[in-house]
Amino acid sequence: MTSTKAQKISFFMATIAGANAMIGAGIFSNPINIQLTIGPAAIITYIGVIAAVWVMALALARVTALYPQEGAFYTYAAQWGGHIMGVIASLAYIAGLTLAMSILTRIIAAELGNYFPDVLPEFLGLATLWMLVFLNMAGASLTRWGQIILIILTLAPLALIATLCLTRASLDNMHPFMPFGYSSLLYGIKYVIFGFFGFETAVSLYSLVEHPEKNVPRILSLSIVIVGAIYLSFITSILLAIPREFFTLPGITLSQVLLHMFPYYTWLIDMVRISIIVTIMGTLHALIWSLGELLCASARRITTKNRLQLRPAVVLIGAIVTLNYLVFTSIGFSLTALLLVFSYGTSIFALIAGPAHTDTQTKIVGYAGLCVALFIMSVALFEIISITTH
Repeated sequence: MTSTKAQKISFFMATIAGANAMIGAGIFSNPINIQLTIGPAAIITYIGVIAAVWVMALALARVTALYPQEGAFYTYAAQWGGHIMGVIASLAYIAGLTLAMSILTRIIAAELGNYFPDVLPEFLGLATLWMLVFLNMAGASLTRWGQIILIILTLAPLALIATLCLTRASLDNMHPFMPFGYSSLLYGIKYVIFGFFGFETAVSLYSLVEHPEKNVPRILSLSIVIVGAIYLSFITSILLAIPREFFTLPGITLSQVLLHMFPYYTWLIDMVRISIIVTIMGTLHALIWSLGELLCASARRITTKNRLQLRPAVVLIGAIVTLNYLVFTSIGFSLTALLLVFSYGTSIFALIAGPAHTDTQTKIVGYAGLCVALFIMSVALFEIISITTH
């Protein structure tokens, strides 16, 4: 009994872990995307996405409480759809995360291009990706202190940029508030929700947290609120300080925008660029390993004769990310949202159609989470169809 208790994670550490899983370098690309698709009204989209993610998170927490066995999305979806649906949900999750990784690879290529302007961005991005693949194959892993340093490197420039921008804040930059119309609030969801993917990792801590039935929903709520507040503060400061026309140059990055706005703060720009590069490398490094493990587990679910080992799985993940990087250039964000939210939705449906007995309140949470998932999937699917048919 003593050893079991010693292995438990405190409420505080679990909340930090949940927040860390969401906060990533993707936040540095969002100011460009939302200024080109939504404008200052992105604040409304952020608030809506925070509420939507919270609803899905609470539903997933209840699913985990009902079905605490290993297997995650396979286990949950298989409760109502059998083996085939379990496999589909697992593969959708893997596909969605590898697409997200290809987007991060594209961001790091753009930032490295500032230091190596004569090298093709595709080479910079893919060279970095495969360097990390080979490091994983060699067994290199980040230490606990390494993870802490990565988080600091992400949060420090966010705080510095927000503070600097607030010194130039002007309400004039908030006009027009909604330059692309009401529909832009929906089209921008794919960019905003990208920054919250990873919240589901807090659900995976269910068996490790003290009093999980009470604490996991609280951990999810608190971590989502913390990350949401960080994102809103950062985005609002940029919207207030930097005119929208600064973001309209093709292929421009946030660091370049900041350099135009604050030409005398070159040290800050370098800090932002280095933070983005290091943070993305850390995120990709961790995802390559964890997805390799998940791919091996999924393969074992598909066939008992599976002999897929971790190192070949890691190489396969690198190959899939490379393919995504080269193919999905225009629908990456939408397809990522569609696949990941599909895996959430098929898991949440277990609250409604699964074999375990659920009370009325749990079913209500399940229906709410499923409605949110279906709505986000519909918006993502509509945009994919719109892009591919034009």
